[in-house]
Amino acid sequence: MIKLFLYHRVIGSSSQSIQQPRWNNDISDLHEKPENLPLDSKLATISATGHNGVDVILITYGTETERRVSFNYTKGINAVGTVYLKEEMDREEMSTWELYFKAYDSKIGPDQNALKGYIVTAITASDPDNGNGGRFSLRLESAHLYQAAFNISQKVVDGKTVGTVTLKRELDYEILSFYQYLIIATPLPIRVLAIDRDIGVPNEIIYSFKSDLDGCHDLFRIDQSNGTVYTNTMNLDRDDKPINTISIDGVCRLTLEAKELNSSGLPQHGNDTTTTPFVITIVDKNDNLPKFNFSVYQAAVDENTTNIPLRILKPEGIVVTDIDQIFDGIQPDPKSIRGSGNIQLRLTNQFKFDFEVNQTAQYRLVATEKGKSNVSSDQTCIINITINDINDNYPVFTALSYTAYASEYSSDKLFESESILNVTATDLDSGIRGNITFTLGGDPHFSVSKQNATTAEIRTVNVISSEGVLDRETRDKYYLTIEASDGEGGRSNARLNVFITDLNDNSPVFVQGYRQFSVKENQPTFDSEIVINATDNDQKNLSNSQVRYKIYTPSYLENNFTINNITGNITLSAEIDFEGLDRNDGKVTLTVEAYDLGSPSMSTNESIDINFQDVNDNVPEFTNQTFIMTVVENADSGTHVGTVSATDKDGTPTNSKLTYYIDKGDREKFRMNGATGDITVDHGAKIDREEYTMYNITVLAIDRGTPSLNSSALLFINITDQNDAKPKFNQLIYVTSVNESANSSTTFTVCPASDEDLDSVLVYSIIKAVPTYSPGAIGNESADDYFGITNDGHLYVKSGALIDREVIYHVQLQINVTDVNGVVNVPQTDSVNVHGYDPDNVLNEYKVFELLELS
Repeated sequence: MIKLFLYHRVIGSSSQSIQQPRWNNDISDLHEKPENLPLDSKLATISATGHNGVDVILITYGTETERRVSFNYTKGINAVGTVYLKEEMDREEMSTWELYFKAYDSKIGPDQNALKGYIVTAITASDPDNGNGGRFSLRLESAHLYQAAFNISQKVVDGKTVGTVTLKRELDYEILSFYQYLIIATPLPIRVLAIDRDIGVPNEIIYSFKSDLDGCHDLFRIDQSNGTVYTNTMNLDRDDKPINTISIDGVCRLTLEAKELNSSGLPQHGNDTTTTPFVITIVDKNDNLPKFNFSVYQAAVDENTTNIPLRILKPEGIVVTDIDQIFDGIQPDPKSIRGSGNIQLRLTNQFKFDFEVNQTAQYRLVATEKGKSNVSSDQTCIINITINDINDNYPVFTALSYTAYASEYSSDKLFESESILNVTATDLDSGIRGNITFTLGGDPHFSVSKQNATTAEIRTVNVISSEGVLDRETRDKYYLTIEASDGEGGRSNARLNVFITDLNDNSPVFVQGYRQFSVKENQPTFDSEIVINATDNDQKNLSNSQVRYKIYTPSYLENNFTINNITGNITLSAEIDFEGLDRNDGKVTLTVEAYDLGSPSMSTNESIDINFQDVNDNVPEFTNQTFIMTVVENADSGTHVGTVSATDKDGTPTNSKLTYYIDKGDREKFRMNGATGDITVDHGAKIDREEYTMYNITVLAIDRGTPSLNSSALLFINITDQNDAKPKFNQLIYVTSVNESANSSTTFTVCPASDEDLDSVLVYSIIKAVPTYSPGAIGNESADDYFGITNDGHLYVKSGALIDREVIYHVQLQINVTDVNGVVNVPQTDSVNVHGYDPDNVLNEYKVFELLELS
């Protein structure tokens, strides 16, 4: 970086009522700039403000400032100036530049009515040389209009020369309101001095130039008494002989001699003369016009080159001659010549030709002598330039980067190619230099083909390769480089971003796979939330990756489950009865389908098992509310009477397995198997139908659930008869009478007997008849044939029986009844006495015999 110090100075008006302009920048304004800054670059902006409505004028001052920068400003109350780079900066040569600027108001200087002799300003000048070398004169130099307006006079004050600018004539503001002068300080003629060191006897010294072979001593003379040097002619012409033949740089080298004059007549001891070199440089005046060796030149240059000379198509090049020997001259390279020289036209200030804009150019080269503003003094020649095309233009794409979209691989489109983008590049060069070739780098799935001179087509290469296929889920974007190269190797690149568009080629995938859940039957909700989650690797935020859910249940449960098609949350829409399930293990398998919203849609199924837990919610149920069984009386212990059975609709053994109990009834007669419900005759129990024909028992069925549930049923056990009871007469003794004159077969009484056995068949018989003879009768008559008895116990008079009371007045019959079906206690008999008597002889006494029971 180079430091720039901008110093500001203000000049006020001669009017005391007007204040000086005020700088808006610091008096020393520091800027830092890079040394490689291009010419004409902006360096800084400075501004100053006037007072009382007076405009401000800004200028640069100092030769260094004027050489290094150019300056533009806008005049006004607020004057703003911009500083531009005019000379290349080199930090290694000079790291700091000091630039100087002045601001003064437009009222500075005399009014138009000022009188002649009015002092405009005073300046101070000095020369660092010592002695006579530091003496100089001041003069004003300006345009022709200024020459008669101002004068400058000078005097030495405190060792410094003060120049006072005064008015020479009246001024007219309407004709000219602004004057600018250059004050020039010119050294005064040289005077030499020699000193005689003889203090006691000083001699007069005389001065002279010694002769020389060049003839320079003929051009000058010296006052021999005071040593002042003068020219011998009024017109020293540096461009003419003998000066131009003596020295190329106008330098005359003389020998100055100082000699003592011995006016005392005393002897002279030592040297009385001394010499010293005396060099006079003749400054050339610009009084000759330059001259080109040709009026027209042909030149050539490659386009886009700078800081190089043009190639002049003449062997001698451009030669300009000016017999003036000054250093001011023409440009561009060298910027000045002395007398004559070859000129190179050099492209400067970063300027360069562009073949694509112009193939030829014509310039007028002007040789102008400094100090001569008359245009007629200019000498010109024509430069016709042919601009050669070089490969200075690389191919240029219409964009720095491109975006394209390609479909991902589909098996039904194998080997198909898809056009995804056309790109355009242009090259302003001509011929082979502008012939563009396109290449594509970055991935084998893409290719490029040239369509015309400037356009290329990018296509997919949809084949299965070592790089795989275009699968968005594997790689969703590709960064490629398109290169456009011309025929001479110039190339440029553009970035191609290819985004793979989604194809619905992925089915949803369940996150957790197969799962099991448990819930008790009859619950309205699950114990914990059941959420099925599936993802789809297709592009997010597109329908291809949006997953929805369906649920498939066993047909008989289609109204019991629902699923939120977006969240996958499965809920119970109706309670589930464990006993209503098809499987006794309580497992219900649901099929969840996850499908995407792509077209066509893709789906995946997953099974989940819900294990319903059985609850003891069913009461045991007997197969009959009333059981009727039969057992034969006198059955042995352990005799199976029957089985009661009940069922429990609960689905698990814990809740459905039953135990049976006798709750009420003759527990001492019967026993129940708690597991099977079998009823048997209890040990030692005596079953007697004649005691109880039926037993009324309450039985219970109890499940094993928690808490347990039970139910009851009535059990009626009918006792079937076994013929084990003896028949019995209804009375212990029967007393009856019969008329001795009764006819045969006359039934005179009935002696009924009964048998508790149901299948009893009673047979009556008269075992014996014991007569009681009447007094006086012969006691040898039998009564066995008097009476008979029917099967139903009716006594009747046998046919042919002759009953005579006077012989036998009382007969005691022993009647026997037998159950012919008896199987136990055989024979089963009973007997009874029947007494007969004569009703007419009521006074007769008879003895009633007790019933005899025969075994």
